[in-house]
Amino acid sequence: LPVGEDCPGWPGQWSEYAPSEVCGKWLAQVDVEGMAEALIAFGSLNDNLLARRLASAVVYRRDKRGGGPISTYEDFRQVVEGLKGDFEESHPHLDCGQLLRALRVAARDEILELRNSLSKIFGDLAMGSRCSVLTYYPWEAQVLRDFLHLHEEPKSSLTKSISADRQVELYPLLQSPEPFAVRQVAPPTWQLASEARVGGSGSRSAMLHVLEKCPRTTAPVGSNDGLRTRTTEAQTAGAGVSKRPGTQGIPCSISSFESDLTPPAAPSFGTTKSDPEGAPCGNGNEKAVAPPSASARWDLQNTLCAKLACCSFLFAASSTPSTSSSGARKAEAEATSGGSKGKAGTKEANASTNKPTDDTNLDTNDVDGVDGATEILEKNSKVKSEYLEEWTDEQCALYEALKAKLMARKLELSTQGMSLQQQKKDPQSVAWNNEISALHRLGKKHAAQVELRCRKRVHLPVLLLESVDHLVTDPKGKYVDCTFGRGGHTRAILSVLSSEGSLQAFDVDPSAVSVGKALEQEDHRFEILHHPFGVIEDVVQESLDGVLMDLGVSSPQLDDRSRGFSIKGKKDGPLDLRMNQQVGLPASKWLETITAKEFAWVIASTCYRLETPLPERLAEGVLARQQRDGPFETTKQLVATIEEFAEELSDPSQKREMLVHPFFVSIRVFLNREMQQLDAALQGIFRRLKMHGRCVIICFNRWEMAALRSFIRENELPTEESRNALPTDQLVKLYPALSNNKGFAIRQVVRPVRPTAEELKTNQRSKSLMFVLEKISR
Repeated sequence: LPVGEDCPGWPGQWSEYAPSEVCGKWLAQVDVEGMAEALIAFGSLNDNLLARRLASAVVYRRDKRGGGPISTYEDFRQVVEGLKGDFEESHPHLDCGQLLRALRVAARDEILELRNSLSKIFGDLAMGSRCSVLTYYPWEAQVLRDFLHLHEEPKSSLTKSISADRQVELYPLLQSPEPFAVRQVAPPTWQLASEARVGGSGSRSAMLHVLEKCPRTTAPVGSNDGLRTRTTEAQTAGAGVSKRPGTQGIPCSISSFESDLTPPAAPSFGTTKSDPEGAPCGNGNEKAVAPPSASARWDLQNTLCAKLACCSFLFAASSTPSTSSSGARKAEAEATSGGSKGKAGTKEANASTNKPTDDTNLDTNDVDGVDGATEILEKNSKVKSEYLEEWTDEQCALYEALKAKLMARKLELSTQGMSLQQQKKDPQSVAWNNEISALHRLGKKHAAQVELRCRKRVHLPVLLLESVDHLVTDPKGKYVDCTFGRGGHTRAILSVLSSEGSLQAFDVDPSAVSVGKALEQEDHRFEILHHPFGVIEDVVQESLDGVLMDLGVSSPQLDDRSRGFSIKGKKDGPLDLRMNQQVGLPASKWLETITAKEFAWVIASTCYRLETPLPERLAEGVLARQQRDGPFETTKQLVATIEEFAEELSDPSQKREMLVHPFFVSIRVFLNREMQQLDAALQGIFRRLKMHGRCVIICFNRWEMAALRSFIRENELPTEESRNALPTDQLVKLYPALSNNKGFAIRQVVRPVRPTAEELKTNQRSKSLMFVLEKISR
């Protein structure tokens, strides 16, 4: 599909630019609302007021100032330049080309064109055939995902547990008479500009999507079968969920794909849940792969036997019960501490007792040949007795079986020609590695070690020097730290204040308040307040010179497993997620009180990367699982359930980044009323600030940045260029600060500040954005 190609008459040169007939006609007729909607939908401009200002300026230039239609790129550039002061801080990379591209998409109705093209193509494709699509812009990928959602069936075990009635509502295909479904062959992959587009302009990269037309496994609603899944031979035989070997036949460039539209058959790369186990991939027209010769098979067999011989202890029959005892484990641990002789003794003990040794850093994907297998033995001989003492015989047998399966899988994939990177993404290997990791995390001693490491971790304040430098303008002034945490920013502010200066800090976490009380005893200039920062206007009565807000969760809260903020399995704890555990319901109890519709709204409020209908599907699945298995008591239980939903994503490998983390954030934000607190705090802070006082806000999540930018737009004044570019009667609507009775306005002192590369390397949790706002007179 020629998606993302430049339209004729829309080249990138400013002086030569002239809109095509269709686009020029649209520009001459569109109103402010239509143009603003186009800028928001296709220009990645998630800023309603700014989009309306740009649209109003273009329409005003066209209709009121005698300039005539926007006929050249230069005309449009002049209009945008007139409003540059409104977006150069918040959107420094916004350019005319990006905005004009958005208008082009709307003028030519490219979304409808792409939707119709996809429908026609998949209507004509043979069953099992594929369609490759290159997308260059976010809106194109969104249309593609929408098409996929309209033609997909429930895939994950989580969504399959949803009631039949709700499945029909969440999966439109179940009501459609279409005889086929569409599946994504593999996660989208980025293509270099040189590979993706021969002769293309610029250095734009593209994303390659490969979709396959496949037969439906569910009958349409209203047919005799209803929603019943077609019974397969494997399911009848008790094989459980049907599976299908995946393929690896994704071309690394578009040129190789054009030579053969049907990729050759590829080795199995794990299993998915769509067809019976052992079913052939594709439509049966794949190129046949010649079997290896007899000599090659003999060489392969010898190599395989050599590798397995070196790892024979891993292959000790998992069905044979282990006879070792905790005493034998202690003996192994003692032998380990005895040098080389102890190592040999450990190996003999392992061979006789069928017990594995433990090494939490073991990665079987790094093993290669006999030397690699020997390395496993040496690694496993370094035993930590505290792990082995807590493992039961069944757990040791399970460990052996999993390691044996991983080694066999590794050899199988290697002989089939898969690279190391592809092997690491093998779904079956990933699942077995996760089970081994879970075994390593068993036991109280391991939990105690993790907790000890977390306590020893030093809390590093984010953007410390930059925030204090922009905040403190008068060493004798009065300041407030709205998020005390462990006092990192607070101590830095106190260090630059004079003896006449003062600082107050807010926090709702009792553990943070206790640290603040100790600091209060040390420094008379400081006071800790056990209140949410949303009540700053009621609690603080004096005029302030500056306020600092470091939003989000602090490192000590993430490291404390009893708080439930961390999604890492090694920090499994109660599902709480409250900043103040003395107020409100924990997340585990709250989940029992809400409906799926309410839950979907909570998820969608902060999970921006989950487009409709994914929040609804996820909410229904989680609550259905809760109803079936009982309440979620720990973070690990909820994480495991959410990860089952990853099959519904376009890229299941990003389940942590795109699914689990945003999901937990959405619950945390709602339980602690963080949106309401931030809005109340911003309003109160600027009422308490002196004129030219500053507010420094450090954001970590997209919803925080969106809320802050919205607040800035509502309280900023137009620049002189903006007044000239916009009609006078529209200024009040486009700049609400002109009509409110606050008596002040807000300006951004500098562009949003990001941590340096050095800070990101030192502190992995420092990825953030800092805004510096100043109160000014109107």
